[in-house]
Amino acid sequence: MKRSQLLLLLIPVLISCVKELDFNNLDDLEYRGQWVLPIINADLTLGDVVAGDSTFTADPDGGIRIIFEEDSIFGASIAELVAIPDQEKQEIPFVAGSPPVILEFELGTLGSGEQLKKIELSKGLLKWTLDNPVANPVQYELAILNATLNGDTAKFILSANTMGIDTGSIDISGLDFDLTQGSLGYNNLKYRTQILNDGGAPVGTSYKSTVQLVNIVLDEANGYFGDRSVNLPSLTQNTNISGFENILNGLKIENPTIALKIVGNVGLPFEVETDMDGINKKGNILPLVISPINYNSPVNQGDWDTSRLTINRGNSNIVDFISNVPDNIAFAGKLHLNPNGNTGTDNFITQDGEMYVGVKIDIPLEIKTKDLIVEQLIPEFDLDFDEEQTNAIEKLKMHFKVTNGFPFDANLRLEFMDIVDDGVGNITAIVTDSVNVDLLTSAVVDASGRVLTPTVSRSEIVFDQTNIQNLLEADRLNIRVTFNSYNNGNDLVKLYTNDFINVIAGIDVKLKVKL
Repeated sequence: MKRSQLLLLLIPVLISCVKELDFNNLDDLEYRGQWVLPIINADLTLGDVVAGDSTFTADPDGGIRIIFEEDSIFGASIAELVAIPDQEKQEIPFVAGSPPVILEFELGTLGSGEQLKKIELSKGLLKWTLDNPVANPVQYELAILNATLNGDTAKFILSANTMGIDTGSIDISGLDFDLTQGSLGYNNLKYRTQILNDGGAPVGTSYKSTVQLVNIVLDEANGYFGDRSVNLPSLTQNTNISGFENILNGLKIENPTIALKIVGNVGLPFEVETDMDGINKKGNILPLVISPINYNSPVNQGDWDTSRLTINRGNSNIVDFISNVPDNIAFAGKLHLNPNGNTGTDNFITQDGEMYVGVKIDIPLEIKTKDLIVEQLIPEFDLDFDEEQTNAIEKLKMHFKVTNGFPFDANLRLEFMDIVDDGVGNITAIVTDSVNVDLLTSAVVDASGRVLTPTVSRSEIVFDQTNIQNLLEADRLNIRVTFNSYNNGNDLVKLYTNDFINVIAGIDVKLKVKL
């Protein structure tokens, strides 16, 4: 109570007794009063926490877990899984008066042992040159005998109007190649050339020409796509594990899992090597060490396949990875195509083919923790007491009665901090004082780690004159709670939605006011 308010209450008494007052001894008069006031009566269940935070979910039996799920952290397109580079220029000589000429070439690939049998182009160009040795226009036909367009053999007319070299390009989008017609049974290009107009050149006149397939984009492909690696794009994903944002150390989640799944309709077996780095709020990075995951692929075009890998404490360092409390996870990796080589079963892919990798992080709150620290800093702390009011407090005591349905002990430490400025821009917070209290006694748990019987504990924090002075003068207040699971952190406990806590707190204040 403020001193001015206290005097207002005493005015009637002073007036009635004015004749008996000795004003010479006024400095010796003091008022001493004491109040015990309830300040907190609060209930909390973990069901309230789960309902208010989408990161948490509850099992049918009430067990709580944290779930982070992303259906597609990265994927790969047909252009990344199978590609055809620009082809070398092929020389197509022909001679006036000669019959049609048939030429065969091997399709250029990426050099990883590809053996392509059928391809369909969504885009592509046929670039050509024609050297005309005569003054009149010349014209010839180039047919790709093992390629069709709308069901007919692909045929193109190439013309040079004047003496010299003419160039041009033809759109070959939609061409459907059967590359099995050569002696190898794959990667075969088969051309036929014939003169349509020799420009009146004498028989035996030689014409030089080149053709080149470039800018090829596949719509479909069939065959063996080779044994090579494809880098996957890197990305960083926020986990939204907000329930752990204040945890500093001591957390040990016993049975977390990460499930990776590959879903696709791509007829191409591959192995995925993933690089996953967990990055916590303090910037600490911890890699997750895991084995590759194999995608076996569907056998028939149009079918889908889902391959899975479950990462647990038995095959990885996931316990340490989750204990690092990753705020973000950085993903990267690569695909190793056909890791078993050419098995004789053709690969296939279509333009609408899909392949993506999903992840699900599952953290059941099955915990064994010793000296788990949770801190909350109040950066601008001011009780707004003037000097007279500060001196008026003779004793301050806080009482707690806690009915604890959580499987944790808890010790509370309040740290009073002052801000110190050295005058050259360096500001530091110094702990000037602190008080401690054993706040919670763990509930008793059964053999499975579930709370069996809540406990009731009573405790108090006593502030002496020095504590009170330091508290009232503090610029910041740091609240630090240290948790230990049941049996001093040696037993595994599980958290359920019906775990609860009830806190009743009161404050005992004794004032000393000089009148």
